[in-house]
Amino acid sequence: SGPLGLGYSVYGDAHHFGPELQFGHVLGDAVDSPVLLIKTAWGGKSLYKDFRPPSSGGEVGKYYKLMISEVRDSLGRMETEFPFTKGAGYELSGLVWYQGWNDGVNPKTAVPEYEQNLVNLIKDVRMEFKSPKLPVVIGELTGPWVKADAGWDELRKAQAEAANRTEFEGNVAFVPTRNFVRKAENSPNPSHGHHEFGNAETYFLVGDALGKGMVKLLNTNTTIKDFGLKPYLRTSKALPHVENQTWKLVCGLPYNCHFQPWIELEAEPGQEILFNSSNPLVQYLTPTEKCTTRPGTQRYEAKNWVSGEGAIYTIPAGVKVKSVQYRETGFDTSFAGSFRSNDEDYNILWQKAARTAYICMRDHFYDCPDRERVGFWGDGTPELNQCFYVFDSRAHTLAKDLVLRPLQPKFYPGQHLEFLGDYGLWFYYLQTGDAESMRAIYDQTKTFLFDTYKFGNPRTWFDWGKEVKDTAVIETCFYYNCLGTLRKIAAISGHESDFPEIDRRLHEIQSTFDSKYWQGGFYKSSQVQEPDDRANAMAINVGLADRSKWNPIFENVLTKKTYSSCFFDRWVFEAMSKIGKQDYALMRMYTRYKTMIPASFTTLWEHYDRWWASHIDSFDEGSSLNHGWNPPAIFLSQTIAGVSPEG
Repeated sequence: SGPLGLGYSVYGDAHHFGPELQFGHVLGDAVDSPVLLIKTAWGGKSLYKDFRPPSSGGEVGKYYKLMISEVRDSLGRMETEFPFTKGAGYELSGLVWYQGWNDGVNPKTAVPEYEQNLVNLIKDVRMEFKSPKLPVVIGELTGPWVKADAGWDELRKAQAEAANRTEFEGNVAFVPTRNFVRKAENSPNPSHGHHEFGNAETYFLVGDALGKGMVKLLNTNTTIKDFGLKPYLRTSKALPHVENQTWKLVCGLPYNCHFQPWIELEAEPGQEILFNSSNPLVQYLTPTEKCTTRPGTQRYEAKNWVSGEGAIYTIPAGVKVKSVQYRETGFDTSFAGSFRSNDEDYNILWQKAARTAYICMRDHFYDCPDRERVGFWGDGTPELNQCFYVFDSRAHTLAKDLVLRPLQPKFYPGQHLEFLGDYGLWFYYLQTGDAESMRAIYDQTKTFLFDTYKFGNPRTWFDWGKEVKDTAVIETCFYYNCLGTLRKIAAISGHESDFPEIDRRLHEIQSTFDSKYWQGGFYKSSQVQEPDDRANAMAINVGLADRSKWNPIFENVLTKKTYSSCFFDRWVFEAMSKIGKQDYALMRMYTRYKTMIPASFTTLWEHYDRWWASHIDSFDEGSSLNHGWNPPAIFLSQTIAGVSPEG
């Protein structure tokens, strides 16, 4: 008992520590409340016999019973040992299991049972402490016997398989530690292989990994899933490989993802290995990562994640690359939705849109994962929309975060209008029924619409696309839509007293819209010389264009103008579908995406084949190949398949 530090060891001095030291620091940094660690450890004990849990049958292990007893005793003495906890209570928050050497030396009996015995131990401990979802971290057996002739490899597989049981999804994690072993000659106790030669670095790194594994399970600081190390789909050289000059190893991934390159190599000391993505745009945010070799065989993993369809390793002359892998990570959600049609082009487009949506989410919605990672409200609108059609409900967390995010009026105010109406706030409410969040954001939304937003602001961004942009009509349509949404939120949040002012503003727009902008066959303000497909589509979508105007708009504008980018085209597609022209909407979408559909890239890029108006038929070198504002998944699911809540 006492503050965490050195000296809690069997040796009774201040020169030893175990994994609990750094484990405790990681947990202490991750949670606000005090953390109590209860460590039960006896050397030379097996899970097969000494820790044998009740569910495994046979005699219950003496040390299983002693472990339970010591935990209960420690909890009973907590208020005495730590008086500041008196009356505060406690929450049993996790179990770390880091053991296995004594089972590994018994490969014929103990190792074959290890996986099931570990599963039983987890279940029995949970039952004992009435905590059915108690988070459990399984630390991989470390030790210098990585390649020894015994049951080590099979035992490690058993540990990983126990954690991968479907019944443990989301609350049990396997944490690799084998790479933390250091050589005997570089350690203070060369004869103590059973204690990793007493190497402090090993114990520190083990504790750090166990702590980070537990933090992920506790969901305190992160909702990022570690998919583990995976083999590349292909490599440009057969491995192992070495050359007498600097060379590059190019590795292909199965799809565009967030990843950290990993390498096993043999080298002389002082050589520099470079890790890169095959996507050069990642260097806007993530500089080339480097590592310097030690003598002999060694493994390295990049510290920072990058994104792309492949990895590039730059290898110095004389360095032998033995194997390479990558660690994929990403927001902890799964692809739960699907779309199938009798036209494979649309199926491919939906899949690429889904993959694009996933790579553009992590700690928040990104516009893109390579160049910026900015949480724009405009880009966030289609990303929020697609969450409910592509991913499971865990993705709703990011959607809620965006809904509750404090507005930044000077940060592209037009994007706020795109989000604060039916396409953002009300879409989220219809999908979740989260009235509490609607009540929470009502005041800031009303203030933005009534007091903050100013028409004609040059910072009012609505789209890239071509510069024939009828901003006056576009922002009037979005503002009108936002007022309608504000009225609906007022109705469910107890702000009915605001109805008269909202209705007055709605009526003012509705009663003057045609006289200001209708030109006999389309809507157009004096800002532009020809009608804009974006402006006319929004007039249909928000209900300012009555049915008598639908066909003229369709004939004069929507079938003739393609000024919108792939961001704004979602509203053109939706307008065409609203007036019964779904076939034309599908054809327009196919025509605009026709080079992305057969491309080898697994995601949809930022612009179509053209950049904005000043660079017709060119592709900007800064254009992302995976941009979150692409709408096919939401359009095909919600509008074409017709799956949508009513309200």
